[in-house]
Amino acid sequence: MLETFVVVLDISLLIVAALGAITASSAETRNEKGWWLVVFGLFILGLGHVTETLFGEVFHISHELNEIQHRLWVLGGFVVIVSGISFIRRSRTAEETNEGAKEESAKENKISSGKAELSSVGRQFIKFVNSFSNFTF
Repeated sequence: MLETFVVVLDISLLIVAALGAITASSAETRNEKGWWLVVFGLFILGLGHVTETLFGEVFHISHELNEIQHRLWVLGGFVVIVSGISFIRRSRTAEETNEGAKEESAKENKISSGKAELSSVGRQFIKFVNSFSNFTF
């Protein structure tokens, strides 16, 4: 009875990872690679529990060895999840930097167009002043 419950829990972990994959693929994310790493990490966590059950119940390996392999799977899953989150954070930071650069470029373009307008006004003013210089009093 307990073994059946453990197997159901292990399978449910893999189902949750599959649902994460479906959610990540259906969401329009800016950073698909980071999200897929997170989902892959969830899948690794699920596999770690499935292999623990299989190795213990089916292959009857020693309890200590089974715990070690289980912890290695879990460690790998967490490393992949943290890598995915880090990738997402770096990507968002890069996007924010790009937005800041675009805003700065827009400001510079506005300033340079303002200078062009100012120089155009200056030329017209000089023409206006020169037109009065022809008058004699």
